[in-house]
Amino acid sequence: MRNLILFSRNVMDETSQVLTNFSDLLTRLVRDSSGFSISLSPDWQQGRTAYGGLLAALALHATRQAFADSPPLRSAQFIFFAPATGALRLTPSMLRRGKSALFVGVEIESEAGLCARAHFCFGSARDIDPDFLDVPQPATSPADECPEFFTWPNQPQFRQHFEGRLVKGGRPGNPSSRPEMLVWMRHRDKHVAADYVGLLALADALPPSSFALYEDAVPLSTMTWAIDFLTAKCPVSPDGWWLLQCAAEYVQHGYSTQGTAIWNSAGQPVLIARQTVALFNKTN
Repeated sequence: MRNLILFSRNVMDETSQVLTNFSDLLTRLVRDSSGFSISLSPDWQQGRTAYGGLLAALALHATRQAFADSPPLRSAQFIFFAPATGALRLTPSMLRRGKSALFVGVEIESEAGLCARAHFCFGSARDIDPDFLDVPQPATSPADECPEFFTWPNQPQFRQHFEGRLVKGGRPGNPSSRPEMLVWMRHRDKHVAADYVGLLALADALPPSSFALYEDAVPLSTMTWAIDFLTAKCPVSPDGWWLLQCAAEYVQHGYSTQGTAIWNSAGQPVLIARQTVALFNKTN
């Protein structure tokens, strides 16, 4: 697996590149008799592959169109194992449908072949007591009172589509003693719909929390990403800001594992996630 995000080679040039808004990009997903296809613009690349959060969002968007009567989304798993470049092909297929649950798999192919897989679990609500939810939002200042987060040079192209404000933690150029970060995030595109498709596109936009240990960004590759959703309703954040808390538990031997939680600006938790990341020496 050499699906690298090479920060040092992907300088964002906002003055010369025309951006394709996320909401406009979704309209390019074309359906035919066997699946969906789309061609991605360069501003959604991270190194030599498409941004992983975008692939996840496109897989869900295709699934929602293929299975319009699906129950609320409960969980999702993604495996990224090859670069996703050029024209993409997404093929959703039903794995199983029961009385209350629907399982869907999505194969994502690029010009070079199969590059990623997604699995979604949808489930209708059941009337079972008691309820329990214990994902408290950490103390934070409003986003407008926090400093800019994406301040280091040579970031991947897709970052142009997002705003970030640092509450606490580290970042390349200003490292921390702990691999964690708490950041307000939102789409620059003001027309992103209030649904899980837009949230998935944003949920992976932070660098891995292991970056908080480094003075300079390093090459990396997301390998797996697993998400559990904490609300059956379409997620809404009143002002468009979402609070992302990421913390790594393990950074050794070229791999990192991390947990992520996301709240809306009203303090309601919407998802928790786990991610495995491969880290590389710049010379590799």
